[in-house]
Amino acid sequence: MRALKRILSLVIVLATMLTLFTSCIRRREVEGGIYIRGYTVVRSAEASENIVKAAKLVKKEIRENLRVGVSLAKDSRSEREYEILIGDTERAESTAALEKLKSASEKRAFSITFTENKIVIVGHSDDDVVLGVKSFINKFVKTSDEKGVIWVEPGYSCAERTGNVLYFSEDLDAVVIERSADIFHPRTNEGEFSYGKIIKLEHNGENNGLLFATHETLDGFPPPVFCSKDDGRSWEIVSRVKDELNTECLVGYQSYIYELPDDVGEYKKGTLLFAGCSRTDNKTVMVLYASTDLGRTWKTLCNVDVGGGYNKDQWISDGLWEPVLMYENNRLYCFYSDERENGVGDAHTGGHCQKLVYKYTADMKSWSDARECVASENPKHRPGMVSLAKMGNGKWALAYELCGSDDKVGCQIYLKLADTLDSWEVADLGTPVLDKDGKGIGSAPAIAWTPRGGDCGTLFITAHHSDASKTGCDLFVSFDYGKTFVTINNPISVARSSDGVKCGYSPGFYVDESGDLYYVNNPEAYKGMENERFVFVKIKCY
Repeated sequence: MRALKRILSLVIVLATMLTLFTSCIRRREVEGGIYIRGYTVVRSAEASENIVKAAKLVKKEIRENLRVGVSLAKDSRSEREYEILIGDTERAESTAALEKLKSASEKRAFSITFTENKIVIVGHSDDDVVLGVKSFINKFVKTSDEKGVIWVEPGYSCAERTGNVLYFSEDLDAVVIERSADIFHPRTNEGEFSYGKIIKLEHNGENNGLLFATHETLDGFPPPVFCSKDDGRSWEIVSRVKDELNTECLVGYQSYIYELPDDVGEYKKGTLLFAGCSRTDNKTVMVLYASTDLGRTWKTLCNVDVGGGYNKDQWISDGLWEPVLMYENNRLYCFYSDERENGVGDAHTGGHCQKLVYKYTADMKSWSDARECVASENPKHRPGMVSLAKMGNGKWALAYELCGSDDKVGCQIYLKLADTLDSWEVADLGTPVLDKDGKGIGSAPAIAWTPRGGDCGTLFITAHHSDASKTGCDLFVSFDYGKTFVTINNPISVARSSDGVKCGYSPGFYVDESGDLYYVNNPEAYKGMENERFVFVKIKCY
């Protein structure tokens, strides 16, 4: 009996010490962080459905990422010592944070504040609170590398500006426009501003953050390169790209700009590359250029490939079109459309109306032979206009238009996947990009994937608003790596053109290291060149 009492006493002492130790850890915090075990997630008793969802989401993400449990409560319950306050609760800390947010000289949509024993998330509206919750999860919960610890010092506070919410999913995945601007209004008749492309420098040291954009020009006008030093608020032309190898050709077709993410041959990480098509009536040339001075000057490096001319009256030509540059495993890849094996007659018997191919180089001097990535067994099929994105599951996603099918008029966007840029199932067309109602998108796609948004990140596909488009919005979004898509309003409105102008044709996406999406396009059909615009939009996902 005496031994049992000793054991019970020892258990009580150990339990007390453990409680004091846990409390001590929580009270003294963790050096450089906050120990989150034992916190309660609190929301208003009158909270909206989305705020209730947001509170539950915080609990779920803390359990899954920090591997500790927290409880849920309404603000009508007595105050706990350690709380995560969601929205406009009756707690004094929520009131103070909201007053500070509303009185700030520079407007922010939401704020996140860490005190000694409270984490406070408030916003101007319920939507803003939800975005604040998503930001808290992305920045602090999902980035933790230690059980139960959020790496932030007590006293830290942050506030973010957001924009117009385009979309909220049932799981509170959000798509938001942060800002938009016109890059350029034409002053001369240079042609259509299609094939818009954009990049953000991320491998150039102190110059990281600069934005560069370009677009196609016609009839020999050298394509322009625009630069923004203020994250897209204002733009200026810094150069024009001239073809110094193929002087007999008209330059300016199907522009593409890219930043080398690693060294390739003698060209260092951060070198700007430019690809485009130069042509005569009898020849098309895929040309590569490089700039080592932030786009101010360009050197014509080489002809990646050479094809025949373009017969626009019979839609039977043997040209090369629409280059796209990508890097993987010490190789620079160039993907493009290839008409050189177009077969016999209008049925393209024995060949391909068009196929998608690629070459690669490891030294920027010699290139591999052209390899197929999409070549249909039906010779009348015309796959074209490739766009590529690497997703978080390790897969490369390739979007392209498939034209020339017997069972439909126009083109349909398809999506196919591969493990590497050099491992495509050539005859596999992939799957059509359709919304939940079975409606497809138009032609000339752009694709991008950001890790922000849902558990699988967010995949975007947009395209030209052609007669084949059945949705009227042309911005398709997937939260499951392209298995299903929802459609949302396009932040750059694109209308059908009554005069054949390629409005919205081959737009451009870029996703930076933080997951922000940059998007350029030329919008609605215009009447006269003076009304044409080249437009930029920045999108955030939460």
